[in-house]
Amino acid sequence: MRALSSIGWIATTWWHGRACCWDTLRAATIVIWSLRWSFSTRCSRKGARRGWKTEALEFGESEDDPLPGSGTRSGARDLLRGRAGGRVREVWKHGGCSTSFRANALPQHGRAQLSFARGDDGKRSWSPNPRTLVGALMACSSIGQQVDDPGLKLVSLEKGMAIHREAAKLGLDTSDLFVASTLVDMYSSCGSLADARAVFDRMAIHNVVCWTSLLLGLSENGEPELALELFESMVASSSVLPNARTFRVALSACTSLASKDGDGGKCGSSSKLQQCLERGRRIHRRAMELGHDTDIFVANTLIDMYAKCGGLSDAKLVFNSIGQQQRTPVSWHAMMLGFVENEQHQQALDLLEEMLALGGGGVSSSPLTIVAALMASSGLASLDSGRKLHALACRDGFQSDAAVASSLIDFYGKCGSSMVVAHHVFDSTTSPALPHWNALVSGYSRHGDPARVFELFRELQKEGLDPDAATFLPVLAACSHAGLVDRGTKIFEAMVASSSIAPGIAHYTCVIDMLGRDNRLREAVEMIESMPGRADAAVWTSVLAACKKWKNVEVAKLAFGKIMEVDGKSASPYVLMATIYGGDQNLES
Repeated sequence: MRALSSIGWIATTWWHGRACCWDTLRAATIVIWSLRWSFSTRCSRKGARRGWKTEALEFGESEDDPLPGSGTRSGARDLLRGRAGGRVREVWKHGGCSTSFRANALPQHGRAQLSFARGDDGKRSWSPNPRTLVGALMACSSIGQQVDDPGLKLVSLEKGMAIHREAAKLGLDTSDLFVASTLVDMYSSCGSLADARAVFDRMAIHNVVCWTSLLLGLSENGEPELALELFESMVASSSVLPNARTFRVALSACTSLASKDGDGGKCGSSSKLQQCLERGRRIHRRAMELGHDTDIFVANTLIDMYAKCGGLSDAKLVFNSIGQQQRTPVSWHAMMLGFVENEQHQQALDLLEEMLALGGGGVSSSPLTIVAALMASSGLASLDSGRKLHALACRDGFQSDAAVASSLIDFYGKCGSSMVVAHHVFDSTTSPALPHWNALVSGYSRHGDPARVFELFRELQKEGLDPDAATFLPVLAACSHAGLVDRGTKIFEAMVASSSIAPGIAHYTCVIDMLGRDNRLREAVEMIESMPGRADAAVWTSVLAACKKWKNVEVAKLAFGKIMEVDGKSASPYVLMATIYGGDQNLES
């Protein structure tokens, strides 16, 4: 079989690295394999004449433990298919010098290494060309995109910076457009936005790839406002036209901005939501001008953006403009989820019925649509429709899907006395992940069973799972409703002490409510003042309600004043204050 050229291997590497969610080992290894054949193609033609020796590609957990089949092309394929693992190395020797390009990946330790090795005399006997650098940077980008472990991202960033230094020595980081664009992508993927922007600003020419990579980095690293400003700069420059992927990233940034709040909710005010909606409409109009609005991926992103920005009617128009044969499961899911998020639960279930009625036209249910329909059933507290969806999931073979299983547990936990069924779904799940545990814990917390909540909280940690923000919320709620204030505050303090978990407004509200129930109103006020960001009216209303219970006029005045600063239109604070004063005429407006 004729060996692929270096360009062919690197192009294949890029496609698989982008299209598949492979684990860290495979993401790094496929690039190394492409480079191995890139170099071996040249070595096979010229190496013999120059006295070069190409050693076998090695596989194994360590240098002393190669796996069966190493050194063969089939062995490499086994590694790429997940049948082998650990270490890959290709060495070329010429005289006393050796050069290697290595990827060490140890998933069980959460580490990966990608490095250039030098010769026996400390000097490298070859210089990487642009294709080599692009392939190596792609490996770092792929690892940065696919892992959530900050330590592993940092390792990828360090290796990417080392490759950047190699490129800088050769002057390729600014002179070669492909190398520079891949550098922007690598830094963005690994979360180093300052370095990504620095490389971008030093580029003499910008192509659509580097613009989009920087946009994506800003959007995915919590800077959607900057991403939208960059997109507007790109459109204003007129030097490069956005492509379909650019529009998807810009629309996603608009969606993220609409959802950006202290606790991941929607914008704090309707005016901000309206601003996000108008910006999304401008992006949509620009996409229409360039003919990218008909791209199915852009259309799906438009539906999601409009639904989350309060433009449900616009989302319906986009959805209806997509031909029935062109709609994907993501299209149906985005529209159904839009109905759910706008509390039009019955419309979401009706849309599922419409989709299933088109089954003869190649349309069928998917895990995405079942999850959205289960959310709608939860909103309606419709046990009957949820059971039908459960049966549908079993019929179509989706009951073992992680998202479907966790949604089923959550649904049954929200519907009356169905915790037995919820626990049955949990027990039938193979190797339950954290979302399954969270759904079960939330169900028992909702049903007022703190003993089972604490038991499950201990069990999931014994299973080696680390609780996240979603785990702590029902545990704190259970403490609040059971009056276990000291225990709840200790759990919250442990959560705050964890560097990996940032408490949201919902966590603070839960603890503040807990303190208010125990007449520790001063502590509640101190916690509000220590919160990151400004507390909303709901937080202060919780304090005001506690003041009514304990007849604390002094703190009630403070809470009432804070509510007026945030939202003076609601009638409930006035009613609470009137009750606290007992009809006293000293009520302050």
